[in-house]
Amino acid sequence: QDMAAAARAVQRATSAAALLISRTPVGSGSPLFVSCVRTTSQWMLRGSTLGGGAQRSPLSSAAPLASPAKTTKTAKTAKTNPGQKARSKKPEYHIPAWTAPPTRIIAAAVIERLPVITPNPEPWEIAMWELQDRKENALAKELPNDWFQDDSGGLRKAEEAEGVKEDDPMLGFAPRVTEADAANDVKSLDRKLDKRLYLVVKRSGEKLTGESDWSFPQGDRKEGESMRDAAARNLETFVGPDAQMYFVGNCPMGYVDRGEGDARARIFFYKCEYISGEINYKAGSLNDYMWVTNDELLQHLDPELGELSRNICDP
Repeated sequence: QDMAAAARAVQRATSAAALLISRTPVGSGSPLFVSCVRTTSQWMLRGSTLGGGAQRSPLSSAAPLASPAKTTKTAKTAKTNPGQKARSKKPEYHIPAWTAPPTRIIAAAVIERLPVITPNPEPWEIAMWELQDRKENALAKELPNDWFQDDSGGLRKAEEAEGVKEDDPMLGFAPRVTEADAANDVKSLDRKLDKRLYLVVKRSGEKLTGESDWSFPQGDRKEGESMRDAAARNLETFVGPDAQMYFVGNCPMGYVDRGEGDARARIFFYKCEYISGEINYKAGSLNDYMWVTNDELLQHLDPELGELSRNICDP
């Protein structure tokens, strides 16, 4: 009973001290610090003064007084760090609703003609070549005349200096700009020799919802046929059997969904390279065709297929 009475007395004294601390104005001196120390025989209340802020007694329910300097620093940190609230917010994940895949499968071939000549050099490459030539010419030494003497005593130095005649058919290089470039003949494979060209066609058959007039050669997959074989078979109907093509891998480069409702179709695109051979454009049911660069593809394909071509067609 004595211990219980002492505990109640300590609690009343602590509450009174906490109330006194809460009413102490800021800057009126050192606040009263109240703590309770429990010994083996009794509770003892003691008070002391400290230079810092007031601290809460273990038996008190009153909130501690915050230091003005600390409060100002916290507010300043929150003001200068506006991204802290954004980082603490948990990300929201939106899972799209599941839809059944289309039952109609179409295989398409992206035909690529590789560059025939090296690309035009960059300005830094030309500057590097000129620097190398200057260094080689500075270190070069002229060979003596004895080096060019033959058994008859004649000199071949003049002949070596004269070099090959300008009218020699082996002298010079073929033009980088062809007649097809000058005429902008998009049906010719002789244009844009330093870039990759891709074949796009205008099919005369069915046109799916979302497609533009131009697309890659494509056709339906037959039952039991692999996707790569379907792409090769459909490609032959557009370019004929004499054109030699090389498919890059057995997996598609991407796909797009076309149509609506029961007429939905999924088109898988396989990349292949034109090697050689004659292309018979009249072999398939197409109205028109073009060989275009990667940048020109975006001008003729629909936006969805154009975005896919940016990922699978190299510049």
